[in-house]
Amino acid sequence: MHKDILIVGRGLAGTLLSYFCKLQGKSYLIIDQSSPGEASSIAAGMFTPISGKRMAKSWMAETLIPFATQTYIAIEKLLETKLLHNQQIYQVFSSIKEQNDFAARLDQADFASYLNPHPLPYPHAVEPFGAFEVNQSGWVNLPAMLSGFEQLLLQEDSLENEAFNHQALNIENNQWHYAQYTFGNVAFCEGHQYRHNPYFNFIPYTPTKGEVLTIRCNGLETERIIKKGLYLVSIGNDCYKAGATYDYIHTQHPNPTPQGLDELVEKLRTITNLPFEVIKHESGIRPTAKDRRPIAGEHPQHKNLYILNGLGTKGVMVGPWVAHKLVKNIFDKEPLIPEIRVSRFI
Repeated sequence: MHKDILIVGRGLAGTLLSYFCKLQGKSYLIIDQSSPGEASSIAAGMFTPISGKRMAKSWMAETLIPFATQTYIAIEKLLETKLLHNQQIYQVFSSIKEQNDFAARLDQADFASYLNPHPLPYPHAVEPFGAFEVNQSGWVNLPAMLSGFEQLLLQEDSLENEAFNHQALNIENNQWHYAQYTFGNVAFCEGHQYRHNPYFNFIPYTPTKGEVLTIRCNGLETERIIKKGLYLVSIGNDCYKAGATYDYIHTQHPNPTPQGLDELVEKLRTITNLPFEVIKHESGIRPTAKDRRPIAGEHPQHKNLYILNGLGTKGVMVGPWVAHKLVKNIFDKEPLIPEIRVSRFI
């Protein structure tokens, strides 16, 4: 049996790639076996045009956010499920220095256009230095999206839930062969499982472990995302996602830790004075590139062998545009921009 493309991995990257293949009318098969440490399954799915400790405009935010918004609205219609939640971020200052640095940058148009410097105060936030509000931000319900797309793939008979055997993949007469299938192209979207890929092991990743909590807290506001050292995102019924930690050391151990729990609880107590209950503690490994840019493109030696990975903490925002561009690159030979090409590591 022949398919246009084999996609290895069904996290955010693999799901988005299969979606844009579907729009192109291409046939595909996804092979994936869920494993501990998958960042897509636990992430709060936030997107924001302003991020980082230095509160800088995110890379290509003016392009990525509108494209991502259109994509998730279209996927909502396809899956008949609510996924996209456009919400302002209530960003709390942690110090006088942060407050002063923010004020000094308000004359920069590309920065200030996303902001409300005088938001309505939040009654239960600990904010001795004040706060500002970020617009064109929000979150996407990734578990619902991944689950809905899984059901669609199963209905199409386009998903095999099994571990991928890299040694069983071979090429003959310009066709990739795997089990009883042949493929015109192969794309690896393996997330933190990149460690097991013998084809793209030259890429220098900086994996990051992140731990998150789901908490229950009565009386918290649900109209905005609250952010101060970590984020608080309402997921309904007085429950919130809270995270995330950044651990660059223990990336071989995907399980949550007591240290991560203590760090998150301590930070939560600096955000709100309301009592809360921890009802779930999870962790995942983010496959981040050293230059903090997505990784996409064709293998330097093996033709029709591609990768989409390294979406990192901004995956919800950058993923749709990069996946779309990679599909156009694979099937229409449209060039990728240099910042995301896999060739930058050669």
